[in-house]
Amino acid sequence: MIDALSLSHAVGSKTILDQVSLQARPGEILSILGPNGAGKSTLLKCLAGYIRPTRGQVRLDGRPIQDIDLSELARRRAVLTQQIALNFPFTALEIAAMGRTALAGNEPPSNALAIAREALSLTEVSHLADRPISSLSGGEQQRVHMARVLAQLWGQESACLLLDEPTSALDLKHQFRLFDLCRSLCDKRGFAVVVILHDLALARRVSDQTLLLRGGQAFACGSSASVITPQAISDLYEIHSSQVMI
Repeated sequence: MIDALSLSHAVGSKTILDQVSLQARPGEILSILGPNGAGKSTLLKCLAGYIRPTRGQVRLDGRPIQDIDLSELARRRAVLTQQIALNFPFTALEIAAMGRTALAGNEPPSNALAIAREALSLTEVSHLADRPISSLSGGEQQRVHMARVLAQLWGQESACLLLDEPTSALDLKHQFRLFDLCRSLCDKRGFAVVVILHDLALARRVSDQTLLLRGGQAFACGSSASVITPQAISDLYEIHSSQVMI
């Protein structure tokens, strides 16, 4: 699905990523964990095609991501970034419908709105459809934006969902609901999900594979059960193993 091959990225003299490789496979959830400044968000942006790495390559279905037409790329992968700034009073429904922008020339507006409503229902915010996004709580806004990326990939098979800290504003109930939804997309539609998380116990429970990053380098990678261990987390975050709760 998505392969990162020895990715390195530098900004000026500062190296953000250094020879990082990973494979996000259909039907699986891959979590990325690491301390602040480890390069997690930069790695996700490289996987999305937002940033071209200084060295190495990202491939989507075996093709270099920079060679894929933007409209096709929008149908093959969707990205939920960590911070989304909006300066206009769009409603939740309008935000969700923005996910259909890449297909705007090929479907009637009524179809885009119908898909947006379905996506809002999946993230349990359909009752907020007519509310301005600015009037919603942080968690509600996060669920609306999740609906937007779901609308973008609506009807697609074997697509890739890239999520940067999607649970940061969610309560416990909606954290599990989000990953129940991700698991369903993996099982029923062959999605690959790549997600940045900070909650170790959640990552160990919901993800199949885990990549640990430290200082821009891969610290460990493998099955979540084998990677997210007290000793590995103790070494990664430089804390005593007795402080690790997973």
